Amino acid sequence: MNQELLDFKNAKKKRLPRFLRQDAHKKAEVPKKWKKPRGSDNKIRQQFKGYRKMVKAGYGSPAELRGLTRKGLLPVRVFRLEELKGLDPKKHIVVMASGIGAKNKFKIIEEAKKLGLSFSNFNTAKYAEKIAKEKALKAEKKRKKSEKEKKKEKEEKSKKKPLEETVKKEEAELTDEEKKKKEKEEKDKLLTKAK
Repeated sequence: MNQELLDFKNAKKKRLPRFLRQDAHKKAEVPKKWKKPRGSDNKIRQQFKGYRKMVKAGYGSPAELRGLTRKGLLPVRVFRLEELKGLDPKKHIVVMASGIGAKNKFKIIEEAKKLGLSFSNFNTAKYAEKIAKEKALKAEKKRKKSEKEKKKEKEEKSKKKPLEETVKKEEAELTDEEKKKKEKEEKDKLLTKAK
């Protein structure tokens, strides 16, 4: 890639006028994106002095550098981890696709760091910090939840123990005759259910 051409392109881009749609600065509902004026009396289309510049062939970048960044790198949109394999850090810059989940994003960032690739659409250091904070919050929530569950279990056990103890005490207080009666009643219940 020619460094002189790249310098020329960057210098030209600095002088380039902003191509806005007509009346975009006056009305909020008119988008700022360029749209060619087609009206018969339109002053921009007729290229009158004092009106906005119109998009023309002369404003373009050199053909060799078209589609490249200001540093002369070709942006490559990445969806999966495997797409990083053939990229060269001297020729390519990674653009992370928006539909990727957090887990895969983190894997792609780590792999790109190993390969020496850079990203154009976000700061990897800030993103790594953000994910680390989120992981810490999740771990804290999980720890608190497990503590709550343990407390509940202890409370349930403490409630069950008095009941079990009272039943055992009642059985201990019963005489032999009362025990036999109770057993006979239980057998009768089972026999009636069987019929």
